[in-house]
Order: sequence, then C-alpha cells, then structure tokens
Amino acid sequence: MNFRRLFKKKSMFIVKCNQIWVVASLCLVLAASPAMAQETTNQQVISLQVEDARLVEIFKRLEESTGLEFRYSDAVLKDKFSYDFDLVDQPLNKVLSVIAENAKLEFKQDGQSISIRKVSKVKVSGKVIDKESGESLIGVSVVVKNSYLGTISDIDGNFSIVTSSDAVLQVTYVGYEPFEIPVNNRSALDIALVPSSKILDEIVVVGYGTQKKQDLTGAVNSSDSDKIVKTGAVDPAGAIQGKFAGVDIVRNNSRPGNSYSINIRGVNSIDYSNEPLYVIDGILSNSGLADINPADIERIDILKDASATAIYGARGANGVVIVTTKRGEEGVSRINYQGSVGIVRATNLPEMYDDASYVDFYTKLFENQGKDTSRDNKKFFTPEEWENIDNGTFYN
Repeated sequence: MNFRRLFKKKSMFIVKCNQIWVVASLCLVLAASPAMAQETTNQQVISLQVEDARLVEIFKRLEESTGLEFRYSDAVLKDKFSYDFDLVDQPLNKVLSVIAENAKLEFKQDGQSISIRKVSKVKVSGKVIDKESGESLIGVSVVVKNSYLGTISDIDGNFSIVTSSDAVLQVTYVGYEPFEIPVNNRSALDIALVPSSKILDEIVVVGYGTQKKQDLTGAVNSSDSDKIVKTGAVDPAGAIQGKFAGVDIVRNNSRPGNSYSINIRGVNSIDYSNEPLYVIDGILSNSGLADINPADIERIDILKDASATAIYGARGANGVVIVTTKRGEEGVSRINYQGSVGIVRATNLPEMYDDASYVDFYTKLFENQGKDTSRDNKKFFTPEEWENIDNGTFYN
C-alpha cells in the first residue's frame, strides 16, 4: 500500500520528544537572544516530518508536543504558503532555525513562551578599510549584535552577510577601535575603522630610557601601581605573580614573610643563580624586591630577551626587572594611607610532650639503645638541662 498516495497533500506530522537536560542556548540562525541562552535548560530533541503544511498548524502541533507556548502576529496567520520539512531527531533549536530560514521568521524565547514575527531579510555587502591609510583590512570580524551570526572580510576587505533589515552589525579588529553600525534596510555598507592608540602609545621603561610600545621590538612586560596595590600583596613579586608569560615567580618556602624567587624564561644555569638583575630607580641591585613597599612602586617593567637586556651585558643574561618608585609632584600636598592586617594560624599541629613526658621518653630512648643515662653523660642531658629539670623549668 502506497502511504504517500493515500495521504497526498495531507499533513503528516510526527513529533517524538525525548527530554535531555543540558545547559544550552536556543540559538537561531537568524535571531539569537542571550536571554534564551540562559533560560533554555530543558532542550528537546524532536522529529518533524510534514508535507504541504501551514505555519499555524505547525506551531499548534509544536505547542501540544513540547509544552511551549508559541505566540505569533497577524502576519504569520496571513501566511498562505505551505511548507515541507523532513527533520529527524533534531534539537528543537535546529528545527526552529530551519523554519525561520525558510519562512523568514524571527523567534525569541521568554521563559516557556516563544514569540514569532515576520522579518524582512537583506543581504548586506561592503568593504572594511583603515580610516587613516585607506587600505583594505583582511580578517575583520563582522557579527550581528546579540547573535552568533557573523562573517569575516576577505583579502580585499570585502564581506557579505544575510540578516534582518533592523539588525546592528558589530565590527572588530585587533589594533582598531570596535565599531557598530545599524543596517537600516541597506544592502551596501562601507566601514572605516579607526586605529586604537591606547596600546601603542603606552610608555615602557627599557635599558636606555623609555620608549613607546609601537617603537619597541624587544619582549617587555609592565605593571603599573594600580595593578600592584590592588592585589594586596606585601611583596611586589607576589603582586605580579602569574601576570606575565615566561616569568615564573615562586615562593622559596612556606614560611610566613619569606621572599619569592623570579625566573625569566626558564632556568639558565645549574651551578649559579638564576635570579634576574634588579634595577631600582637606575641603581643595580641583587637583593630582590622583598624590601620595597608595593605602595611606593610606580611601575615594574620586566625585560626578557637579548635585545632588551643588551645594555646590562652578562649581568642581564637572566633578564632584568626595572622598578620605578613614586616621585613627589608639584601642587597641593596629599597624604594617602593604606593599611592591611592579616592573621596566620598554623593548622594540624602535632601533639607535643610536656616537660616530664619528654624527659621520660628521652630516658627510655637511651635505655633501649643501651646508652648511658647517668648525669655524667652530657650527650644525655647537659648539667644546665639537669639543673632546669630539677627546678621544674626545663622546656624541650
């Protein structure tokens, strides 16, 4: 018996719902919402096989099968087209994405309800250039705001993307200021990005003085006073620990107040020190940073490669840490106070012998080893210790 012949032009709709608990977003190809990504935690897998079906019928069946409420405008009700879909075991967001693409719809979820509206699509094409030089920019990211739909510019700076007529495009590129532009039903957009001067104009300290980062070819890392003080560390080395690539900063041991050891780009010597050279306000030092108050530091610069350390010769072979402290400034006097209090408490300490128990334990230890336990044996207890034991003032 021919199934299709018997049910030709009749709606065949099979929905199989298997709930799986996942934390996922209901992201749609043409319209995605961050709220949907946060709220859709119970996502369903369904199969949709339908021929010659109207949108209203499809959404009513989806309501019955998924438990979600579909809200649609009059424009959806007036849609006279029929649609064929053959989707088997697909996530609900995938099914809605296919429907949105074919019927030119936009979906937006709010809790257990999904709003549907007709949208007009437009293919936007354009070119991205440098505003100052006019050169084409390759690999510029062009993304529809509040969605995962995006593209990148080609070798000539050209891009093309299909989106809704009221969308906003976000354009980003390394070294340039981010830029947003509304589509406003336009099909052609030419975009000029402005170079960002925040990174390139930053001044860093090097061996010969100061340079702009855009003119610097060596490997240099920097940290200013705000970042150093914000950590609350009592040692400047602890304040920059884990901040820079290739700079290993570890505490020498677990004693409170113990200093840190700094290795720049690994261990260079087995027999000699691997500590970098410290330059504090232009004065060479090998004492580290432990004696400097973090609040007194204006800036720390770390020179890591050969070109940055060439001025210091062999002493800079392990890298150079340049510390610039704060200076007085002209104008009104200012007094700043910063204070912090910390408590260190040991945990899991072993139980200790009292004085009498310790003497008894030590005596049995010597006896078990066949050693002399008389007062003449100074290796057992010294005369001073015997005097304290007799007076009850012995402390082990």
